[in-house]
Amino acid sequence: MKKIIYTDLDGTLLVGRLNSSIVPENNVSAIKAWIEQGEYFSIASGRNLTSGIQFVDHYVPVNAPLVLCNGGIIYDYAKKELL
Repeated sequence: MKKIIYTDLDGTLLVGRLNSSIVPENNVSAIKAWIEQGEYFSIASGRNLTSGIQFVDHYVPVNAPLVLCNGGIIYDYAKKELL
């Protein structure tokens, strides 16, 4: 049975202030290891599409759809399309 982890960004995965938040490297390493084991990882956040995907673009690997705008948007990052 496959497992999936969804995480919030602000105050959960991200460390720091809103405009200078980072994803700690040990978190990125753990996420990559999780995905390499064949499991799924993604983000569920109140952020909008542009703001949410900026962290995927630069820091966090995902292999499941993003849930953004408090569930108002489901976005397939791999296909770059709204679901």
